[in-house]
Amino acid sequence: MEPKQLDKAAQNYIAGSQNARTAWEQGFARYRAVLSRLRLPKRGKVGSKVNWRRNQLICAALHAEKMRQHARCLGRHARTRQPFSSKPH
Repeated sequence: MEPKQLDKAAQNYIAGSQNARTAWEQGFARYRAVLSRLRLPKRGKVGSKVNWRRNQLICAALHAEKMRQHARCLGRHARTRQPFSSKPH
């Protein structure tokens, strides 16, 4: 590669990684909010049922947020599409 190309590649890499960080932070923000609202029991010993319960609570909360997002996307999609019909147009 020419030095000019290397400089351009480095600039593109920096800009791309900054944009990716912003996009990741925006995408993760709603999950961070879910995690911050959780009230979890104190951690137990390794392998304890308390830790298993903590894990279940976290997974359930994150899954519920994912399903809310999915439902919102489906609602947006449903408003933009024609209702399904088995009859040919």
